[in-house]
Amino acid sequence: MKKLLACMLSVIMCLSILPMDSLYAQNEGMEQEIERTAEEASVENETDEEESEGGVDSGGAGMADVTEPDNADDKETVDVTEPDCPEGTDDSDIPETVRPNDVNPIDMPKAAPQAEENTNEILLNYLLVEKEYLEAGEIQNIVVSLGDAENHISEAALEYKNETSGAVYQAVSAASSEDGLLFRMSAREQGTYTLLSIQFTYEGRAEKILLADLGMKVQYGVGLAVDTEADDYLISDLSALELESSIVSVGENGVIGADSIAEALENVSSYGLRNRSGDLVVVLDPGHDNTHAGAQKNGYSEEKLVLKIARYCKEELEKYNGVVVYMTRESDACAWGSGTTSGECLTKRTEFAKEKGADVFVSFHLNSNASSSPKGAGVYYPNQNYRPDLSQEGHDLGRVIVDKLMALGLSEWAGGTLIRNSDDGDTYPDGSLTDYLAVIRKNKENGIPAVLIEHAFLSNSSDVNNFLNSEDKLKRLGVADAEAIVQYYGLQKGFGYKWVNLGNGNVTIGNNADVYYAVNKNANVTVQVFYGNNAYLKTLVSDQGIGTNDQVARWDLTDNAGNYVPNGTYRFTVIATTASGEQVIEHRWFEVSGNEPLSYKWVNLGGGNVTIGNNADVYYAVNKNANVTVQVFYGNNNYMKTLVSNQKIGTNDQVARWDLTDNAGNYVPNGTYRFTVIATTASGEQVIEHRWFQVSGNKPLAYKWVNLGSGEVKVGNNADLYYAVNKNANVTVQVFYGNNNYMKTLVSNQRIGTNDQVARWDLTDNAGNYVPNGTYRFTIIATAASGERVIEHRWFQVSGNVPLSYKWTNLGSQSVAAGNNAQLYYAVNKKANVTVQIFYGDNSYLKTLVSNQGIGTNDQVANWDLRDNEGRFVPNGTYRFTVIAKTAAGENIIAHKWFQVENYRIMGTSNTTVDKMVAYYNSRYTYPAFYANSEAPTIRDFCRIYYEECAAEGVKAEVAFPSV
Repeated sequence: MKKLLACMLSVIMCLSILPMDSLYAQNEGMEQEIERTAEEASVENETDEEESEGGVDSGGAGMADVTEPDNADDKETVDVTEPDCPEGTDDSDIPETVRPNDVNPIDMPKAAPQAEENTNEILLNYLLVEKEYLEAGEIQNIVVSLGDAENHISEAALEYKNETSGAVYQAVSAASSEDGLLFRMSAREQGTYTLLSIQFTYEGRAEKILLADLGMKVQYGVGLAVDTEADDYLISDLSALELESSIVSVGENGVIGADSIAEALENVSSYGLRNRSGDLVVVLDPGHDNTHAGAQKNGYSEEKLVLKIARYCKEELEKYNGVVVYMTRESDACAWGSGTTSGECLTKRTEFAKEKGADVFVSFHLNSNASSSPKGAGVYYPNQNYRPDLSQEGHDLGRVIVDKLMALGLSEWAGGTLIRNSDDGDTYPDGSLTDYLAVIRKNKENGIPAVLIEHAFLSNSSDVNNFLNSEDKLKRLGVADAEAIVQYYGLQKGFGYKWVNLGNGNVTIGNNADVYYAVNKNANVTVQVFYGNNAYLKTLVSDQGIGTNDQVARWDLTDNAGNYVPNGTYRFTVIATTASGEQVIEHRWFEVSGNEPLSYKWVNLGGGNVTIGNNADVYYAVNKNANVTVQVFYGNNNYMKTLVSNQKIGTNDQVARWDLTDNAGNYVPNGTYRFTVIATTASGEQVIEHRWFQVSGNKPLAYKWVNLGSGEVKVGNNADLYYAVNKNANVTVQVFYGNNNYMKTLVSNQRIGTNDQVARWDLTDNAGNYVPNGTYRFTIIATAASGERVIEHRWFQVSGNVPLSYKWTNLGSQSVAAGNNAQLYYAVNKKANVTVQIFYGDNSYLKTLVSNQGIGTNDQVANWDLRDNEGRFVPNGTYRFTVIAKTAAGENIIAHKWFQVENYRIMGTSNTTVDKMVAYYNSRYTYPAFYANSEAPTIRDFCRIYYEECAAEGVKAEVAFPSV
């Protein structure tokens, strides 16, 4: 277990034979590149067989159970139930040290009080980046070497930036040795990432190494390719045995050596892998389900009992701090569907553990045997091949679990802790023999320690009666399992802070002071700022309900009035209170400096000379929150205009823009003008600045241009006039016909500036009718506020106006059966009012479907349901649609379309119901009261009798009933 990190770092460099690792060193002379081989080794280990619960016959007659492993003391056969799992890169123990996109660090090392000056400088030896390119969701591993064994650094933060989004993050070291620090970061969003600095505490003082100051540009890409220039690379085709010690370091002469980090990390325990502020992630796996059943003995089902035990274990674990518990299934059903094979289901369970970032996987089972003699509890754990660190953790946890179960009275089966190797020669990527049990084997390949608990024997009546035949007994088993996990991983009950850290111990005005915090239970949190000894200043977070995730409170160094606070000592006070009334309080002190008198950071003119038609700009910024007014003056001191009036601004850049017009909208005369900028804080501080400039180029009102869209326009299109003037003006645009006949006003005295304008005419008169073909003109009149006026004309031709006609008139069908609709489709070539009527036979008017409806030139449809105005189906015969279209100008056209109606035959099976007949009658009539004492006192009774008589006679009720 002591070599876990060294082995893990080795695995980092051999996972699927990753792209060559990039090594960066402070030594600027190190430019040598190790020769890289052309081929990459790749080892695959896929287990396709489905491992059933029944096991393998050991040779005894009738033995259907799996034989015990070689190291078991008891030679009788047992059932072993376990899952299978896919291969994958281990990300289960990644400390969650990367902040989301809020550009805040998560867990900065706590800065100790400032110590006396220490000249013992800590140097960066080298920095190793695992991957130059990652996909989103992958893990980046970075190793940093600082100082030496004489000045050991155990805790540090690595600051890095997403150059694409601008977000800045910090990761806390996940593990350390005498000369090495491991950082693990999740690649959450696409972009190019640059490492910025390394921050740490040494001998009581906070230190920060800026990589840019060392001439190091260390980058990698997430979803984007990045051209990197590492000092050197690791060879990536080493064998698995060689890779166990292939961590590199840089000597004084720039030569790359091996083993230093592995040796330095040799004494780091497995707990160093977990983020100090992160939660232990436990995945509980109730074996089997109702699709993939387990052992069935003595009237009990394994899959049902282990689900209950796992639930009791989860319930007990969640009473502790710093733990997150997941279950691979929450019910009797297979979580991945009844169609999932046993092998697929087992695979999904270990994939689930990897997805949840499991720190440990615990599988719950019950034993069974053809003989009723075997009894007791045992725990399977990983063999020592491939990942001996996971074997050690599994063994130690398994031993604690067995001891807890034995304390309940269970006997120890087969020595208590067991391993079982593959019986078909399967090997891990390093060539060593795999574990037989799939959940152990596949979790090991994913880097997750896994144990499989055989709680008791269903085939042993003593075990069943003493430990399995009641809810209370099952709960005792689940609680014992939970207590073992709690003991092994050192979990604690109680409410408290996971951590409270300052973003920076000293903050200057213009920046933000941040406090980062997390609690181990759901709580309501208040964050306040105090000044000096105990003077309340401001509340940043007020009784906010939060969970156990990382939080940050940010203060912009202003009081409640928005003014920057004076220099001095301040503190954050963080108060967390649970719903039950538990409360914890933490304080963090920091210094504020840099508060200076109100002043302008700068005031600049956009240009010293401005011509009419352009804008005059003044740019400015102040060093504090203030209210700003910007005014324009003419000549010596003549007030002209206010551009900004008492506007509250911060310390960001501002601009005030003047279009060179007075309050009436007229361009001002040529001459000398000035901007005056007045800034006033809430406390009454005030500063004033002036900037002078020249205005020139004031000219008479004129058109910049007037253009026709086209010299000839056809009816159905638009005639357009484009125009612009050189000053603010009121514009009218009219249309005239022929010599000088007024037709229409398109724009009436509209106030415009100097931007481009367009007037559009749809070639209709004021009545909405298209105008006749001929010559037309646009007349445009622009008038300034001073009375200046300019007029322009543009002539054009209108053509294509044709008489009213039908574009088309079509029948939906020449023959229509009752129950369907007769449809007429039609369209005209002009706006018109349309009437659609139905005639029967020769010329008998029947019904109007559309009455004088105003339509355009789009497609129309008229629907007839084959009923007359009384709602009765019309008889079979010949009918016609008549369509009459009239324009507003009096044009008139008529079209006819004939069709046949083939109505219902009265004889046959009815297609209606009594309810429909009742609804039909009630919508038209009132049932006579004098029938109340008859055989049909209600309309429903009448319809029922009528329906039955029609059915007896073979008559269609829906045809006969409307005539009653």
